[in-house]
Amino acid sequence: MQLDNNIICKIQNLDHLVDLRWLDLSFNLIEKIEGLDNLTKLTDLSLFSNRITIIEGLDNLTELNVFSFG
Repeated sequence: MQLDNNIICKIQNLDHLVDLRWLDLSFNLIEKIEGLDNLTKLTDLSLFSNRITIIEGLDNLTELNVFSFG
């Protein structure tokens, strides 16, 4: 799912997408990694160029292979 280059401030309303494998939330205004607990099949997550200062909230993403952050 490609949600980059928006004005997203908070990760929300994605918990029902349990089969999601790719999520791009780059270039948004996100400050905290949250709302991803149910996305256990996620293999690729991009959070590049947001306002995140602490990397946390990824414990349930056991299939995650690619994590883009910066």
